[in-house]
Amino acid sequence: CKLYGDTAADYIPTPPRLRKNITRSRGKAVRDAHFSEAKNADFCLFARCTGLRRAEIKALTGDKLLQGEDGQWYILVNKMSKGGRPRNAPIIGTPKDIELVINMMKRAGNGRVWNRVPQCDVHNFRAEYATAVYLKHARPLKSIPKEERYCCRKDRKGTWFDRRARGYASVALGHSKNRVSEVGEHYLRI
Repeated sequence: CKLYGDTAADYIPTPPRLRKNITRSRGKAVRDAHFSEAKNADFCLFARCTGLRRAEIKALTGDKLLQGEDGQWYILVNKMSKGGRPRNAPIIGTPKDIELVINMMKRAGNGRVWNRVPQCDVHNFRAEYATAVYLKHARPLKSIPKEERYCCRKDRKGTWFDRRARGYASVALGHSKNRVSEVGEHYLRI
């Protein structure tokens, strides 16, 4: 298929991808049966406030904490990022939660923030993070022009999102520019 520039659907019938058939990160997984959010409360808070993938959290060092000109705190993600794309991930949450994440980063200094990353699925935390970033930047849908709104397809048909806010969430998650629809279709839980 790659050689001729075709898709697999040109040769074999492939079923359409539907949201209702996606099971990853949609509920309790067998591999997460041993994981306790209460025992790993600091890790869960960190994952919810930063939206980082497990590999990015493993490689994160304390010197990657940045503060923007607007006073917003960011984490520079430049190691183990998917596709090798560096990004500044804003720290999102309540002021108390943000302060806890900042303290965790400062305490680590130049060392790793997490010496042991729990074996769990962080995509649910990433979805919560994406939703928080979107809501922070979202404008009232009735006040923005129709071309700046995004309408979901298939089973989420009729759900509208602010394109600009969705773009902020996509960049914060570390998606490539051509995967902006991924945020609206799979990550935003509104």
